[in-house]
Formats: sequence, C-alpha cells, structure tokens
Amino acid sequence: MAAVQLLQKAGKTRLQFGAPLNCGLNLLAQDGAAYRLESINGGIYCDRLLGKTLTAQRSADDLQLRIDGTPLPLLLHSLPAPASALQGNWRLLAGTSGASRPAALTLKIAATPLAPGAAVATLRYGSPRDCQIEARYAGMRDTTVVLSLSVNDAGYCGRLSDGQAELQPQQDGNVSLQIFDRLGTRADSGTLQRIP
Repeated sequence: MAAVQLLQKAGKTRLQFGAPLNCGLNLLAQDGAAYRLESINGGIYCDRLLGKTLTAQRSADDLQLRIDGTPLPLLLHSLPAPASALQGNWRLLAGTSGASRPAALTLKIAATPLAPGAAVATLRYGSPRDCQIEARYAGMRDTTVVLSLSVNDAGYCGRLSDGQAELQPQQDGNVSLQIFDRLGTRADSGTLQRIP
C-alpha cells in the first residue's frame, strides 16, 4: 500500500504515489471523467500504467479510481481524517526481530490529522540498533493503520527504508505491530503497550 495524492496545479492534474512506489503520472483529460496516464518521473509502477485510461467515480467525500476498468486498491478522501486514536507513546512489550539481542523499540504517534503522506509517527530503536525512522500515513486496511517508512541510511533503519509498518489495535488496549522492509519481508513484529 502506498500513499496517493491527486493534485491539481496550474491547470494540470497529477496522480502522485508515495513510498515505496515513489512515482507520479500526469492526467490528460479525455471524454467524460476519463484521463489518459502519462509518466512525469518514471518509476516501475507508473511506467506500467503509461497510456492506460483512468476513470474517477465520486461518492460523498470519497473518490474511487479505476485504470482500464480495474479498481485501484485505494480510496481517495477529499478531507483529512481526524488524528489517530492511537496517538501517544508506545513501547514494544514482546516481539521478534531475528536479532540475538533484542532492541528496545518505542513508537510516537503525533496528534496529526490522517492524510495520505502525512508524517504521523516516529519509530525509535534503542541499543544495539540506535536509530530512528519517520513513518507517514499510507491508509487503512480494515482496522489496521498502514504507515510507509521514510528513507534512512543509518544502520538498521536503512534496512527498513521504503518499508511499511502495520498497527492493529487489540481488544486489551495494546497494539499489534508488524514492520516490513522494502521487499515486503517482515523485519520486526510484536505487541506495543501505551506509555505515559
């Protein structure tokens, strides 16, 4: 899953995909609500969409997009959602990371409105990893919050660059965390507990 923005500026419309896709497409108006897709900056994902037709269907404040009749697995919202109910500070209670020595992990979720691409969280690893990485809101999958991880070349966090984190609220008030690297391989997982 990637954050997606539909941008209109200076009479041009652009569809911009965030990490891990990191590419954009110009939309050239055709008949009705159809647009022809033209690449503006490359990227494997966007290159595969060149010349195809995008259609948009509005429903209340949401916009469903289709490419050559196939729905894109996303829904664009015209207004940012309120801040996440998960805002605050969290720490890893128990988890698996494949490391011989477990590293402390904290997660800070800001009181920022949830909008695609908005910086909403910071993951911070303690010793022996000693690094941090910013996370941006990518969307929701059922009740799971999906975050795209920014680029960071510092130690262990470099492995997580352009990856994703998934936060699944649990009935006991804790949160299940899964972190995936850019290839989709699970790098870390565990249970987060809210801290004051």
